[in-house]
This record gives sequence, structure tokens and C-alpha cells, in this order.
Amino acid sequence: MKVKSQHSSKTQLATKKIGFLSIVIFVIGSTLGAGIFFKNKEVLNNNHGSFILSLVCWGIAILGVLAMGITLAELSSGSKQNNKEGTIGWVKTFNNNYMYKVARCFMTWIYSPLSFFFLPYYALLSIQDGVFLACGYTIPWYVIIICSFLVMIWFAISAGFSVKTAHVQSWIITAVKFFPVVLVVVLGFVIFGQGGNHTPLWPDNNPDSPYFDPSAKLFTDITPLFGIIASVPAILFAFDGFYTVSSNTLEMKEPKKAPLAMAIGLLALSIIDIAITLAMLLGTTDGTVYSITDWLQSKHLTWLGVTIDVMIGIGVFGILNGFALFDSFYYGALIKIGELPLSSKLKKYRINVGGTIYKTVCAIIAFTLFTIIGIFYLKSSGYDSTEFDDKSQRLYTFVDTMANWTALLSFGSIAIAQIGALRNRKTNKVKVQKTKLFVPCAIFSVSLICLGGLYIVCEQIANVFITGLHLMGNTMPILDGIVPTCISLGVLVLFLLVMFIYPIFEIRHNKRKVSMLVDTSIK
Repeated sequence: MKVKSQHSSKTQLATKKIGFLSIVIFVIGSTLGAGIFFKNKEVLNNNHGSFILSLVCWGIAILGVLAMGITLAELSSGSKQNNKEGTIGWVKTFNNNYMYKVARCFMTWIYSPLSFFFLPYYALLSIQDGVFLACGYTIPWYVIIICSFLVMIWFAISAGFSVKTAHVQSWIITAVKFFPVVLVVVLGFVIFGQGGNHTPLWPDNNPDSPYFDPSAKLFTDITPLFGIIASVPAILFAFDGFYTVSSNTLEMKEPKKAPLAMAIGLLALSIIDIAITLAMLLGTTDGTVYSITDWLQSKHLTWLGVTIDVMIGIGVFGILNGFALFDSFYYGALIKIGELPLSSKLKKYRINVGGTIYKTVCAIIAFTLFTIIGIFYLKSSGYDSTEFDDKSQRLYTFVDTMANWTALLSFGSIAIAQIGALRNRKTNKVKVQKTKLFVPCAIFSVSLICLGGLYIVCEQIANVFITGLHLMGNTMPILDGIVPTCISLGVLVLFLLVMFIYPIFEIRHNKRKVSMLVDTSIK
């Protein structure tokens, strides 16, 4: 017994090697690099090019994320046994079985697989910018798809099978991604200081402005006020993934400090994102890194612009790396308790190995299906340059849409846990370490998430009617109007069915299964 105890103790010490700083770095490395570089132009478009309104959007969203970060200490303290399931574990702790199933179905069948769809494309998008800047070559859409698929497979397997590999990759990628962060901030302010153009302070109604559209075709185009709400999901995507570290905080030297580490990481991310946003809005007229690298090209520093683009793409790899590790433990935890179809086939493997196998299969299916849908989607003004061919424009626009929706819904899972924790303040069914700011912070962040979700639903329904009117008036091509908006609405309906209807049938099926087992035992 003594030998066994010593061996167990040594094993436990060997596994808990993740330090406080590693968690902070992992939060930053798993989050920084996608939304902040790719979403500023989308936010500007939503707000008709307004510098002021764009900053308001960022300010509101960042306050919401920081408020959510403050609530993590109380959520984690009551979910010690469920932390391997991440945000779903928090929902499971503070809510009923149905809400747990809702959050679990979203994370399992929508969010996790789709992360392996849009993140590889974002990485290739930045690298493609570098290639085009260097030689003016437009990468064909099918090459982009093949390369993105290979990137997805690499990180799904390498970071999934080995925690050590995932953390090593996180440290390396985080070190690399800070290079373009610093350069973009410095160059943005340098361009502004030299009298370069910046985005207009208020909505630009000048007919020569790229943000002026006299034929405002869709719901968000009607008024910049709609753009403020519409921008929330896009900005949340810049912070999406910080909670992936929750899947391995139990392996920290001091697990109790995990919420503090995540909060510090979020605060650091907020400061970095504000600095990048200001630099890009002040130093360019469209809020894009491409405008900064184009300026470098005019100064005969093309090599530096290409380096920035490539390193931004590598930074996105860090986010994919974080999701690959998180999802392996998440799927593995569900397999161990028999929550997933065919779980019995994988229970014999270690938790992250079985999870990696399951996750990779789901990722391949999602990547294939949504890529096919994407090449028939709507073309966005954000991808209308000669750098992109027709199918690439449609695919990247669909990638943007899916990234925004899944980011909002993933924060929605945390909001569900927060609502349950707010109820717990009255019932005290779950023992937690109560914090003074939890209630106001939870109410603010939940309200922001609900408002963003309501807007997405209203927008998709309204867009179908708006494009239908344009179709009857022959003012919009079918392929660029009613077809893409119907695709959006159809995907949204599919999401809602998977999240809210499928759990009802699953719960009924489980009850029947239990009833049959009871009847059999009685007989």
C-alpha cells in the first residue's frame, strides 16, 4: 500500500506541471491573432465607416468580456468535478439537465467542429495576403481549401494527442505572433503621424466613400445603429477561445489560481486589442492590415509586409492549437461517461486520445460540408479585390458569418451558466466561493449576449424578405441575393434545431432506455 501511495503521489506531481504563467500565456496564445486583425473592417462596414462608433462597439464588447472574466472565479469554484468539460461543465453544475443538453449539443455538434472549419481558412487568408503582396499571385480557391484542410488535420492530431506538444506549440506561436502585433501598432501610429488618412469620425455619406451605399440592400445596412449591435458577435470572436484553458487547469501546480490566470490573460488581451484597433483605424482608411502592408510596399519594404502577413497567419495557428487541446479533453470526458454515440468503442483509450479521434472525425465532416455551402454563399465587399477569385470571396464571407455566430453562441453557453449561478445565489444548492462583483458582471454580460443573439435571428429573417423584394424588382441577382440569405436562414434554423429540439428527443430516449432496463430487471 505504501509503494502504491508513493507511486500515485509521484504520478500526480508529474502531471501537475503547468505553471501560472503558462496558463496566462496559453490564454493569450489561444485567443490573440484572428478577430483583432480580420474583424476591424467588418466592424467599420457595419458602422458605415465611423471611427467613433467602431470604438464604441469595441468598448462595449470588451467590457462585456471582462465582466464575464470576473465571473469565472465563482463559476469554476462550483464546477471542480466538471472542469474537464469546460464551459459545458459550468452549465451542467448550475442548470437542469435540458439546459446542459442544449449547451452540450451546441459545443459538440456545432461549435467544436466549426472551429476547425473557419480557423484554418483565417490562417490561410493572412498568408494569402502575403503571397499577393509579394508577387500579385491570386491563389485559386481549391488550393486554399486543400491547404486549410491539411492545417486542420495537423493541429487536430498533434495538439490533441499530446498536452506537452500543445503547450510547446503555444509558447512558440505566441512568441511569433507578438512580432506583427508590435509592428502593426507602431506602423499604424507612424502612418497617422506622417499625415496618413484615417477612418472618418462619423458615418460617411460621401458618395466617393467605400462605406457609402445608396442602395443599402440588407438589414444591417439600414442604419449605423444596427451596426453597433451587429458588431458585437464579430468583436467577441476576437476573444473567443480564452476558456479553452479550463480543460487542463486541474493539471496546474495551483489549480485554484486558474480563474485569476484567465482574468489576467483577458485583461492583457483587452489592452493589446485596443492598441491594435486604434493603430489600424488611425493609420488606414479601412482598418485592415493589408492597407498597412500596402504602405510598406510603397516604401520599398515589401518583405516586411509579407513577414507581418505570414506571422499573423501563424498566430491563428495558436488559436487552432488551443481548440485542438481543449476539444480532445472535452470529447474524451463525454466519451468516458457515455454521452456520445459510439462512445463504447473509444472508452478503452486515454481521455485525450479517444477525444482526439472523435473530434477529428467530426472536424472532417464539418469542414467538408460547410466548405461546399460556402462556395455558394454571398460575396462581401470586404473580399472584392483582385486578390480573391469568385469562389474564394463567397467562401471567406461565409467563414466570417460562421465565426461570428459560433463565437456569440459559445459565449452564450457561459451566459447560461451565469444565469444558473445567479439563481444559485438564492437557492445555494451549489457551494461556491462568492465574489462581490459577480451579480452585476453576470447581468451585464448576459444582457449583451442575449441582445446579440436576438439581433442575429431578426437580421436573418429580415434579410430574406428584403432580398425577396429586390428579386421581385429585378434589382439583385438571384445568386447574390435570395440564395445566400436563404442559406443563412437555413443554417441558423439547423443550429437552433440541433441545440433546442434534439436534446428533447435525447432526454426522452434516455428515459425510455432506463424504463426498459427497470422492466427487464423486474422480470
